[in-house]
Amino acid sequence: MSREKEASSGGLAAYWQSLEDLKAYDVSFARRIAQKWSFALAQITELPKLTWVDWGCGTGVASEQLLKHFSGSVESVELFDHSPLSKKFAHEKLANMSERFQFNAEKIAEVESPNFDGKGVLMSHVLNEISSSQMTVLHGELKKAEALIWVESGSKPTSRKLSEVRDQMIKIAKRENNPWEVLFPCPACEKCGMLKDENSSHWCHFFAASDPAWHQDAGWAEFATKLKVDLRTVPLSALVMVREKVADSVSLSGLGDDARIIGKPRAYKGYVKVLSCSERLGVADVQLDKKTDKALFKTLSKFSPKDESLTRLQWQLNADGTKIEKAKIV
Repeated sequence: MSREKEASSGGLAAYWQSLEDLKAYDVSFARRIAQKWSFALAQITELPKLTWVDWGCGTGVASEQLLKHFSGSVESVELFDHSPLSKKFAHEKLANMSERFQFNAEKIAEVESPNFDGKGVLMSHVLNEISSSQMTVLHGELKKAEALIWVESGSKPTSRKLSEVRDQMIKIAKRENNPWEVLFPCPACEKCGMLKDENSSHWCHFFAASDPAWHQDAGWAEFATKLKVDLRTVPLSALVMVREKVADSVSLSGLGDDARIIGKPRAYKGYVKVLSCSERLGVADVQLDKKTDKALFKTLSKFSPKDESLTRLQWQLNADGTKIEKAKIV
């Protein structure tokens, strides 16, 4: 962990020093990251079939989860990392898992220099490791990509930084006449409402379910105690985008007219407040009174990341858009 923190502050240092480092990381921190990827991928129904570049692959968690959820949408996998040891580890792990995912292991390769042209890109927990100048270069490369799945931590600074990256990518894409369609989490490809001054206290984040096995294992208990990790919660931020021309060729379900639940609903006596994002209102705090819908009030009040379907509401609001008059989870 000390080597990882040093790398985060110094920018992409090779903090993997042995295969044992990678193995230890893959069965601990990487499992929490896997839950985040599983959550993000569960929010979409289909992806275009592409070669996917796992940029900064680490132990291969992003590719692992992509193959688990959407192996039919993977033409091949290209692994890139500044650490050759990391690429080797990820390659061997994914090859060993390929039969489970019904995927040809020969279609997994390590690459020295990533090429995003016409491909999908996987990015995971890299925002705190790249400088602003490296981000500029990355924007130039991402102009060539056909799809992007980006998962980060759920911290406020990182989430807001991802929102800024999203807006910049959409701006560049419009200028290049090759627009993006956002599949998750946004209701529309407008500027992110979280970045407005009135929403400076908020950030776009969600909660993945924790693995029940973590709470029954002495090793995980020691991990949580020594590293001060709360095993009950797995916060994340994420961004899933495909090019509009690609979206037209496959059946993809974005948010449509529904509202996205941001973070956790806050329960009070007789009502619950929901921070939401919708095409009509943008980012808005809306209220559901208990008397309006007792069943939904109970569901929202007892919100649990175990129910990963609880991220979207189809609703009818009052005239000023502050209260929910009718709603259902979709």
